[in-house]
Amino acid sequence: MTSLQVERTFKELACKQIELVPDGRDKFIVHTPFRFDDGDHFVIVLKATEGGWLLTDEGHTLMHLSYGGFKATQPRQLIINQALTAADAMERDGEITLEVLRDDFGAALFAFVQVLIRVAEVAKWTRLGCASVSAEPSGPAETARYRPTDEAGA
Repeated sequence: MTSLQVERTFKELACKQIELVPDGRDKFIVHTPFRFDDGDHFVIVLKATEGGWLLTDEGHTLMHLSYGGFKATQPRQLIINQALTAADAMERDGEITLEVLRDDFGAALFAFVQVLIRVAEVAKWTRLGCASVSAEPSGPAETARYRPTDEAGA
């Protein structure tokens, strides 16, 4: 297989793993292969807003974690806030959201999924591990910051 064939095949197969299903006017459920440890899929919804598009988990991620007894202690909340900040995402009343900038749906989806994964992982961390986290984001979180592709140098 040539490099061009590998690239085409890779993109084609990766795109088949993502599906948009209409769910009312200007709203889509985004099916991806990403799951919680128990096998449940992440809930990802793409909604139109007055200024563009927004990805949301509709409050599902934190609700799902609460079923397993997850409590957002101060150290865990700090880690969650770092994940949100790194991706320019927000959490309000348990709902995690990310604005899609300049219609760059791919970059927004990957950043949003990364936030959901990091939040889900926090539930598995021990109290000792959480307490040792610093208050300033550093390392991989900073390099994973969501930017539309024209700003990310791609």
